[in-house]
Amino acid sequence: MGEVGAVLGLEVSRFGRSSADLTRLMELARLTDTLLIDTDGVYDLANVNDRTLLGLKGQMSEIELHFLDTITPEQIGMAVGAAEEVAERHTRSHRAVELAVQQARYEADRAERAFSNVEPENRLVTRTLESRWEARLAALTEAEAALANAQAAKPALPATTSLQALAQDLPRLWHAETTSPCDRKRLLRSLIADVTLLPEPDAQTMRIGVRWHTGATGELAVARPGPGRTPMAALKLIRQHGATHTSAELADMLNTAGLTTGKGKPFTAGGVARVRDAYKIFGPRAVAVQAGEVSVKQTATELGIPADAVYNWLRLGQVPARRGPSGRWCIPWDPASREIYQQKVAASFRLTPVRPTTSEANVNDAVLRRAPTAAHVDRPGLTHQTSGAGPAPAPAPPC
Repeated sequence: MGEVGAVLGLEVSRFGRSSADLTRLMELARLTDTLLIDTDGVYDLANVNDRTLLGLKGQMSEIELHFLDTITPEQIGMAVGAAEEVAERHTRSHRAVELAVQQARYEADRAERAFSNVEPENRLVTRTLESRWEARLAALTEAEAALANAQAAKPALPATTSLQALAQDLPRLWHAETTSPCDRKRLLRSLIADVTLLPEPDAQTMRIGVRWHTGATGELAVARPGPGRTPMAALKLIRQHGATHTSAELADMLNTAGLTTGKGKPFTAGGVARVRDAYKIFGPRAVAVQAGEVSVKQTATELGIPADAVYNWLRLGQVPARRGPSGRWCIPWDPASREIYQQKVAASFRLTPVRPTTSEANVNDAVLRRAPTAAHVDRPGLTHQTSGAGPAPAPAPPC
């Protein structure tokens, strides 16, 4: 985790058997700053355009699987009939070319007989008949070449029994390791004439019309990918119980209630913690920071800056901190960590530190007296970067 720079494949959208699997892969690649690469291009999941494009390709790959489920032996029979009709049309069109070859051969034979019957002494007539014969032979060569091209263009018709057996084996053929992405696309093109998105009043559903080459039509209904925003029902539950339950407990409650994230995935403790951050929903007050640690509010007071600035550094992973099970930030306040925060303040041209009031200073002094005086010691789950943007802080043990 975090050690892979890129994942390569022939077609990234087929890494997962469903768009939900691909979405989880995309989220993991985004969190670990990993590129996804296939024959179509390079995808940086930190870029919203790349995420949108790859998500759409994954959705279309999932829809392709639904297409296969709609193919029946009756449709295969119709396809056989259509193929036979096409072959018959080609045969009728070839007949005209065959007649042209016969006519050219007849003319060449006549020219040859005329040339053979002329007296050799009559040189003028001989040269004229010889030129005529050569012209007829050239015309015959052109007609035979045209017939050969027409016969080569005639589509090969598979055996009827093979096509009927294929109806039972399509899923196996589709998922076979020897079937390449290009083969799958050819298979779809050989079966499907066109696909149309149809009007659908339900905003959560896409209705897709399919027209087969046999003339048959069908419809599919698939879930529309969400915009990524937390649904209101889930947000209401988190706000209602956020002050008394940890993020892990809230995730269990949300999943039990059948609620999902904006992308249709189950909630996790980390996902709930991100919602808390975005909507400023604080965790249980009973979950306190450990000895030697301070809260975001205490850090902001000590530095004389707005708490939003500290939250921004934390989200970007620019300062040392960890998160408790409720999603609240716990900031180590030893000399080394304190120096990092003070350097961030000094380097900012937007922040103007304000001295804390006497009561605030007394509270902070009490916290600082509990902090270790020795050099800073990294703890599991603690991110420690002195400058520059970096990966988001990793989950940590309860504070």
